[in-house]
Amino acid sequence: MTGEIIMDMKKNKKGFVMEMFAFIIIGIIAVAFFAVLIYGFGLLNTNLTNGKLDTSAANITDISSKTIGKLSEGMNNLRLISAIILIGFFIGTLISAYFSTKHPIWIFVYVLITILLVIFSIYISNAYTSMKADPNLSPIISGFGISDVIISYLPYWVTLLGFLGILLCVVGNQVSRRLI
Repeated sequence: MTGEIIMDMKKNKKGFVMEMFAFIIIGIIAVAFFAVLIYGFGLLNTNLTNGKLDTSAANITDISSKTIGKLSEGMNNLRLISAIILIGFFIGTLISAYFSTKHPIWIFVYVLITILLVIFSIYISNAYTSMKADPNLSPIISGFGISDVIISYLPYWVTLLGFLGILLCVVGNQVSRRLI
């Protein structure tokens, strides 16, 4: 019975390399997109509340503080959401590696691909660092906390993810072969 459950969980699990690539891409997209979104809504709220709109029909400052102002405050939760996305992808990749059904002979291919993804993540991390240097986005990005640390040190995280994934891939294959 236990062997059947393990085999059902391992069904169609061919590897974890694409999950590592998704970790890199979705991580930078989430943090960059959320930072620009927070900046944009903050700028919009500031301009609407301090704007010099002259309308006799409505008080734009009051309307803005009740609508866009509340939305702008809620946008700060995107910082936590980006951290949850990154940590979730990290853990999900490790789980996918454990249930991978590739033969251990392919480990050298995984090592080569991990090295290529580390090199790719260096460029992504450098692009993120130059985005952090922007005076408008710097205070917003520095408030991302865990996500900022992960993307800033992305090559280290990808190396850790790759080699832990390889280890879990081998361990998962050995455990499933003993159960069957």
